[in-house]
Amino acid sequence: MSIKNKPQFWTSAHLLAVSFISVIAAGAFALMLPISTYEPISITDAFFTAVSAVCVTGLTTVDVHFCFTRFGQTIIVILIQVGGLGIMTFAAFAVWFVRQKISLADRMTLEYSFIQGENTFSLKKFIFFIVRYTFIVELIGAIGFFFSLTKENFLDDRIFLAIFHSVSSFCNAGFSLYSNNFVQYSESIPVNLITCFLIIFGGIGFIVVFELRNTVVSLLNRKKRKYRIHLFSLHSWIVLTTTAILVIAGTVLIYSLEHWAGDSHITPLASFFQSVTCRTAGFNTVNIGRLHNSTLLIMMILMFIGGSPGSTAGGIKTTTFAVIIFIMLLGKNNFEDVTARNRTIPKYIVFQALIILLFSSAIAFITILLLSIFEPDIIFIKLLFESISAFGTVGLSTGITSSLSSNSKWVLMATMFAGRIGSITIFSIFMNRRPSPIKYAEEKILIG
Repeated sequence: MSIKNKPQFWTSAHLLAVSFISVIAAGAFALMLPISTYEPISITDAFFTAVSAVCVTGLTTVDVHFCFTRFGQTIIVILIQVGGLGIMTFAAFAVWFVRQKISLADRMTLEYSFIQGENTFSLKKFIFFIVRYTFIVELIGAIGFFFSLTKENFLDDRIFLAIFHSVSSFCNAGFSLYSNNFVQYSESIPVNLITCFLIIFGGIGFIVVFELRNTVVSLLNRKKRKYRIHLFSLHSWIVLTTTAILVIAGTVLIYSLEHWAGDSHITPLASFFQSVTCRTAGFNTVNIGRLHNSTLLIMMILMFIGGSPGSTAGGIKTTTFAVIIFIMLLGKNNFEDVTARNRTIPKYIVFQALIILLFSSAIAFITILLLSIFEPDIIFIKLLFESISAFGTVGLSTGITSSLSSNSKWVLMATMFAGRIGSITIFSIFMNRRPSPIKYAEEKILIG
């Protein structure tokens, strides 16, 4: 076997995992410093907060406002920013900066992670676009929050809160410096809309935003306009369509189910906010623990689906969900090809979508099983909600996080970590496998 054909044991997926673990460890120890907290916290709570911040989840075992000093809160927002942009972005930037050669397998992983294998991929340009876009949107959000968080009397507090919540919203982290999250601003239209704006633009994926920008430029260019068959690529079309459907359906169902259950206090604005924030953001303007079980189930479905590929969001992703729906409609095409918008989706992508669904379901099942063992006195649906929230890196909770045992907290840490890097790791494993030259005869089996 030639050196060129030897399997690689150190890939970008390994680099991603090690980078995440390194930043989490550094963040945990930084949060344990006396300058970071008003009162000492346990190593479990420090690591839980660091994992939740780097994995942009938002679940907390302590009150961020009362537990951490301004220095500690600054550490948290830095961890959120690093996790939101993606450790792989920074790792790729470092590789490019020192002009080291990226292997084909690593290049494929990077391409799939960020831009779904675009042929015109330029690592340097794309990284700069991600960083520039992130800070511009976060700056706009911070300015909006500064003028909307009217209940803050001190200028320095308002500035810090605006920056913190803008970063947390765009990175879909769900961390808040208010003990009751955004409940006190449940009727504030500016706060609700700004938060939703940041969540959506952080969760639709950088490549979709990149394409949106190029589409606007093309539409303004008359020479290019007449040659365009579709405004967007199939990927961006699926992301935007699925996102719109999920947000609208979630809003209608949350509002209807709560009113059917007798809770007439939830407004259309609150329903819309919760529908958007379930897409891995984790903010809330209502008490999640008081919602009806049917509403919690709808929210769990939204959390499990999550945002879109190449974004700050988690979950199985909107494109995976869409492909699964397309698979369910295979009957109309004689079970031959998975098609969408008069295009055939490659079979390897179909298999990858099924793998992600199975892998994600297995992680969620194991998490729920372990939590039910460690927490026999807590209602099952609350454990189920906590498990899905952790895997989807959402951060919504029915209020049981702080009361969990140390074993359960470490289980949730592992789930948040797996939910953040699981799909990329799976794809890297399959991408580094060489196709077998042996083709076996087919034999049918019975299913169903």
